[in-house]
Amino acid sequence: MEEQKREMTGITIYFRRSDRKLLEMIVFIANLAGEKGIDIYHLAKIFFYAEKWHLNNYLRPIVGDIYIKMQYGPAPSAVLDLINKNEMKIDRKLIELAKDALKVAPNDKGHNEIKAKRQPDKDYFSESDKEAINWAYERYAAQSFSALMDASHQEPAWRKAVNGHEMDYADMIEEGPHREEIIKDLEEDGPFLAL
Repeated sequence: MEEQKREMTGITIYFRRSDRKLLEMIVFIANLAGEKGIDIYHLAKIFFYAEKWHLNNYLRPIVGDIYIKMQYGPAPSAVLDLINKNEMKIDRKLIELAKDALKVAPNDKGHNEIKAKRQPDKDYFSESDKEAINWAYERYAAQSFSALMDASHQEPAWRKAVNGHEMDYADMIEEGPHREEIIKDLEEDGPFLAL
């Protein structure tokens, strides 16, 4: 079945997403943003770049969300489903936990803005996870919408994916002497990694 899915989608690397860690990562980023909160677009790009950075430096993503190629760049599907309380795709218990952890409300531009109601449970994160999240936040949180869009449109994983479809983690792995070996190992081991 897994081989059939790979043949149909062309996607080669899969991870078993950690939903609770995903929520804590949203809370972590919202806490970094402080009182001003963070809009959904910046949150999505910080997620993408933190996961990509961690994948390239430690050979695993942080939560293993599925990234979709959208018009304005990579979109972490479960992050958006959780923020939008999509009970068709996200467990109701996680949605309830998110309601207690996050305040989501339209900002003055009509876009959803996320603020933390509590501190993240950092027991879910390794030191390298925290390093990746902080790195991505520091680098991308203050960038303009257009700068983020331009940067994300240069990403090989975004460029190679079909609009509205899943991006392949294999295309997020940067060029280097061991790239093909890393991809081969992650194709085999990705679904079994503890995130």
